[in-house]
Amino acid sequence: MDRFWYDAWLKRRTYYGIANRRVLILQEAVLLDSKQFAAFSHESADIHGEPGGTFSIFGARILGCNVELVPNQRIVQAWRSAGWDPGTYSIVRFDLKEQGTQTRVLLDHTGFPVGDYDSLYSGWKSHYWDRLQLFFP
Repeated sequence: MDRFWYDAWLKRRTYYGIANRRVLILQEAVLLDSKQFAAFSHESADIHGEPGGTFSIFGARILGCNVELVPNQRIVQAWRSAGWDPGTYSIVRFDLKEQGTQTRVLLDHTGFPVGDYDSLYSGWKSHYWDRLQLFFP
């Protein structure tokens, strides 16, 4: 099993009339909402955004369930690629921190199969961070 950290900064923006609440918006309105996730990712998403809720994102290429949701702070998910062996899950943790006019997103992805590091690392960048930057200009 392998592990990596990713540290991203996202600029704040007013969204749905809620000013200066970027962490809450990122967590509840984008990462845990099917419609908004599909809007930023440009791919289908079925997300049940409560603890224990399941998700299927990026056209069912990524599947899992929400393990822990701490409002304005953290999302922890059991996460798997549809191509992995049945029953193989990794753990994805998003730590969200307001810092001035930006939100700092710390990603910790652990327990994925050895050999998947490069494809996962590039996938996080192209499917999450690059697209979120465009969604929150």
